[in-house]
Amino acid sequence: MNFLNDNKKLIEKNLIFVSTSSKLAIPHVIVCQDCKVFENKLLITDNYMEITKNNILENDNISLCVGSLKNGFLYISGKVDYKTSGKYYNFVKDLKENKGFPCKGVLVITCKKINFGK
Repeated sequence: MNFLNDNKKLIEKNLIFVSTSSKLAIPHVIVCQDCKVFENKLLITDNYMEITKNNILENDNISLCVGSLKNGFLYISGKVDYKTSGKYYNFVKDLKENKGFPCKGVLVITCKKINFGK
C-alpha cells in the first residue's frame, strides 16, 4: 500500500502548511492551497514563494501539515528539491489550478516520516 495515494483526497482537498528553515535555523511557515500527489512525491507549485525557496536552496529539510478537523491531520517530514524544469515542473505547470499564475518552480517533496492524528 502507498500511504500518500491512500490519503490523496485528504492531501489534495485541504490547505497545506509548509515549514522550512534557513541554514541558520530561522523558521518560516506558509500555507498553500494546492498540493498534488504524483509518483509517490508531493508537489507544490512555487507561484510567489521567496523566503521558502531561499530556505529550500540552503536547507532541504521540510515539514508539512495537511488535513481537517473532521478527517484528521497528516504530519509529514522529509526532503525537498526545487525544480524549474523536468517532468515534475511540467506536471504542475499544466495544472488548471496554475493557469494565470507565474509557476516559477515546483517543490518536489520526498516523505521520510508521516504520522496521522485527529
